Amino acid sequence: MDIFTFFSTRFDDFILIFARTTAILAVAPIFGSNFIHMLTKAFLGFTLAVLFTGTLSPIAGRELLAETSLFLLILNEVAVGAAIGIIAHIMFEIVVFAGYITDYQIGFGFINIVDPMSGQSISIIAFFSNLLAMTLFLILDFHHFLLAALVESYDFLPVYSATVSDSTLTFLTNAFGSIFYVGFKVAAPMIAVMFIVDFSLGVLGKTVPQLQILVVGFPVKISIGLTAFGLALHAWADHIIQILNGFRDHLFYFIQSMEVLP
Repeated sequence: MDIFTFFSTRFDDFILIFARTTAILAVAPIFGSNFIHMLTKAFLGFTLAVLFTGTLSPIAGRELLAETSLFLLILNEVAVGAAIGIIAHIMFEIVVFAGYITDYQIGFGFINIVDPMSGQSISIIAFFSNLLAMTLFLILDFHHFLLAALVESYDFLPVYSATVSDSTLTFLTNAFGSIFYVGFKVAAPMIAVMFIVDFSLGVLGKTVPQLQILVVGFPVKISIGLTAFGLALHAWADHIIQILNGFRDHLFYFIQSMEVLP
């Protein structure tokens, strides 16, 4: 069977696989970044979809095409793929949120730069933490694990049978809540250090009223905050690695939480 005959007989399979694959790549970390051209993303998604279409043979559940329109099935696959990509991206949002808290405590809350990977304004330490997380993500080969999870998703979630269930939405809600919970845990040492600095400056301002504490306190907070962050950088990286390691299990559990139609 030549390639034209193959795709003419399995065009529906290819379209659905392409929809899920591109949805994951569009939202997932690294692959969904703005510095990767849209044509590159589309070509990667097309290549993976061709490989998966040839590997996943035969695909059960094609009888659903007689009951449901192809457009609705494509939307369902896009929703499944986007949900998997969002779960993969949440770990970076945890790191960025911890960076935002640290910036606010130090006094960098109003100093923003443009993040080339997202095209949005982001604070300094949050930007640095995001870069550090992406570097560790690549060094530890988590981008390969993400592609492996994409392949395994077709084992647990067949093309025509996967759907977003109530447990999936509950998992997503808890995952978004973990951004704040885990983010505060990561930034907790810096919060404690800056609280001590603020408390000390407040006591100093009460005992020495002649001291312009607002003028002196700002550079003091920045100096102590940056020094403390530099000393805690190794532990900060360890926290990021723990988040990345937990990402494996969470992504696997999330894929299993989706409902498979009988």
